[in-house]
Order: sequence, then C-alpha cells, then structure tokens
Amino acid sequence: MPSRSSEDVGVERVETLANILQTPSPMAPKFGRHTTAKDVVQGMDLTNKTYLITGATSGLGQEVAITLAEAGAHVVMAIRDLNKGDLVRSHIYTNTCYRKVDIIRMDLLDLSSVVDAANEFKKNGWDLHGLILNAGAYAPNPGFNELDNLNSALQTNYLSHFFLTLLLKDVLIKSAPSRIVSLTSVMTKYLRMNQKVNATQFLEQLIETGGRGTRKYHQYAKSKLCNIMLMKKMHRDLHCHGVSTYAVDPGSFINTRIAAENYGWLRELVCLMASPFSKEVAEGAATVIFAAIHPAAETMSGKNLVNHKVKESTIHPAANNEVFQDALYSHSCAMIERVLSMRKIKGDDDDIVDFSDSKNGYLQKLIKEN
Repeated sequence: MPSRSSEDVGVERVETLANILQTPSPMAPKFGRHTTAKDVVQGMDLTNKTYLITGATSGLGQEVAITLAEAGAHVVMAIRDLNKGDLVRSHIYTNTCYRKVDIIRMDLLDLSSVVDAANEFKKNGWDLHGLILNAGAYAPNPGFNELDNLNSALQTNYLSHFFLTLLLKDVLIKSAPSRIVSLTSVMTKYLRMNQKVNATQFLEQLIETGGRGTRKYHQYAKSKLCNIMLMKKMHRDLHCHGVSTYAVDPGSFINTRIAAENYGWLRELVCLMASPFSKEVAEGAATVIFAAIHPAAETMSGKNLVNHKVKESTIHPAANNEVFQDALYSHSCAMIERVLSMRKIKGDDDDIVDFSDSKNGYLQKLIKEN
C-alpha cells in the first residue's frame, strides 16, 4: 500500500476540519426568564469540578452553592459567617448524598482576609473550575470602611473580588477550561457619566474620591459597572489561557438579603410589590449557574448575560471601552497596594511584607505575571 505524502495528510486534515465546522452545533437549550437553577444543571455531572462561591450563605449564592453541590460538584464557600456556612453545609448533607462542601472564612471588608482565603484555597491544592463572585451589598452600613479606608459598597461588590481574582488567577489557568462569573445590574445603564473624556477623567467619575465616596445608589451602580469592565478586561487577558469570563445580571428586586442592613421592612415591602415582575431566587440563580457550567455559554465569554442570553444593551456603553478597562485595572491595583502597604499585611510566609515595594510586593509580582 503506497504511503501518503505529507501534503495528502495536510489536505485530509483541512477537509476534516471543514466538515466539523460545517456540522451544525447542538441547539442551545431553551432557557428563559423563569428557568430555575435546577433546570440548568439537569443531566449534568459535576463530580470532578470545583467551584468557589462568595456570599454563599443567603440569597442567590446559597441557591448556587446548593444546586452545584446537588449536581456532584465540590463547592468551596468563601464567607464571613462560619456558623451560617455550617447551616448551609448541613442542609446540603441532609438532602443529598454528596459530601464535598468546604468552608473558607473571608471578609470582603478586610483585604488581609482575602489574602488569607486565597492562601488557604491554594494550600489545599484544589483545582478551580469556576470562580463565582456573587457576594454583594446595596448600601452597607457603615458606608465607609475604616479598616481599609475604602467605600464599603465599592470594596464589597468589586475591589475585594478583583483582588481575589488576581490571587487565584494562576489556579484558574492551571485548571482550564475554567470560568469567572461576576454579578452585575441593569442599574449601570442609567448612570450619568461623560464618556468623551480621557481615562483619568473617566476614573474620577467611576471611582468617587479615590474609592472613599459615601453616596449609596451611585456607589452600588458604579461598583457593578466595575464588575462588567473587569470581566471584559479579564476576557482579553485570560481567554487565550482557557479562562472564560461572564458578567451576569440575575434580575432586579429578587428577594435576597442584599439591602437588608439599611432598609429592613422597606426592602420586604418593595420586593412584595415588585414580585409580579421579578424572579424567584432559584430563577435569579439560573443564569449565574448557566454562565459557570453550561456548554452553551462557551461562546459568550466577555459578554453580559441576561436570562441565559448575551444582552449588551442593558449595560452602560462605557463598559466596552478597552482604554477605560485597562485604566480601571491599573487603578484597582494601585488602590489595593495602597491598603496593603498601609496595613503591612502578612504574606504567604507569615512575615510582614511591604506590598508597596516593587521588588518584594506580592501584588506587583502578580501584575508583572499578567
């Protein structure tokens, strides 16, 4: 039998690739507004997957954690209240046959706690197939965090999550294919921000008073815009390494605990009045899980998702400005360095590290590696 030339083999490979490209892909599942989290995971086996979820003790985060665990995933809850975490874990263990839930303490209003949480995750040697940045606060009380000298909403919703992403970036790349999911809001669309400015001027609008602003509504919406911009920036940086990123708007007026601190009964009343137009918690969590695990989301990296579909019309157009994205990334690193240097937070070896030192700074090393 005559041997084939390398040219023949090359032609055959091209023809095979062409046939694959011409083969229709499986139809995306017909998920919609009232799809639940359990609908999304139906028929999926996640027994070899690990997901870290922030804010997993209530609302959307709890629903995501329970649903992923019930599908066999190893769930790591990064949370502030360990007692609440134990209750969620007990619920999972009581209602499923799976025993793969771990708890790491992390306080998003303490950057040293974020460092400790990332270190603990790494020391366990776990893979990371999905980083779900769920925790959030609408108008936390107090509005200013004296410990890290930052606006509480900005730090809770965005900056600490940004820091956690940096610290676990290497694990995400090593575990690829992997995904990052960050929660956003349609409120970003209605921000009044001048886009016809340079990057520095834009940041002055986005990060009020260098991250120390106290306005509640604006800080919440702007922190969510930061999340969208981060996912788009990370898509540009990490997608080539097998890491996909998603901004997810779960819906408005879902009856979670996000504004409970300041609004109490008023929050309950608003949620009740809005209930005919809003989602149940299980429905709000569905798109979060879709972005984190579903094959149909593979082509949607770097986009804003609403009801399991790409929907860029519901976000502020400035989110797509790559110059602004890069400037936000650099400014966020600078804010973190300022806090870490000020507090002289401990590094991996438990020695005091001056994070402002470009030679010894842990964050500087991360930035250079990026």
